[in-house]
Amino acid sequence: MIKQLKHFLISMTLLLAAILLPLSVFAQQSHDRTIKKISWRNEPIKITQIKVDGAVVDFDKNFQAKNDWLRSLTLSVSNTSDKAICYINIALDFPRTKGQQPPARDHLLWGRFRVLPDANELTENSKILKPGESIDLTFSDEEYRQTQDFLRQTNYSESIDLLEIIIDEIGFEGERDTLWISGQMMRRDPSNSRRWLPIRSENQ
Repeated sequence: MIKQLKHFLISMTLLLAAILLPLSVFAQQSHDRTIKKISWRNEPIKITQIKVDGAVVDFDKNFQAKNDWLRSLTLSVSNTSDKAICYINIALDFPRTKGQQPPARDHLLWGRFRVLPDANELTENSKILKPGESIDLTFSDEEYRQTQDFLRQTNYSESIDLLEIIIDEIGFEGERDTLWISGQMMRRDPSNSRRWLPIRSENQ
């Protein structure tokens, strides 16, 4: 009886391995992925190059990658403004199929911005991107883990087939009360330090 049970358990183990192994291999196979960019006017930075797994990819063109391709995503950005930049917020939208919830949105951040006007000034170790300079933005291990957790919490598919990139916010060195947000220069509301109001040009 024990011998028969042993043979049965071995047979079941082999059967499960035969079922699960192809699924595991399938999950690690490369599939078509696409990265799109939603642009605003007057963007202070320009994304000059995108890399996935060390290979250059283009916006709006399919490329082959495994499910964990976001971990190796590298965005090369250049400061095309005439001001030094201390903060970059790039929104990452993960669209869903039609009829589902709105896209899941996460962010890839660089540097820092003083949200409150009485926050400390930049320190010597703070990051600054001068006009004409370029940097590569990537996920740290912790940032990637947090993004994966976020996608699981929002019931997003493990397979990211489409990513939309949006330059969301840019902060400038020495400017506590102005912030570029989605194509518009904004100023801090004097009556509410967490609220931002559009800066109107003279001809508006």
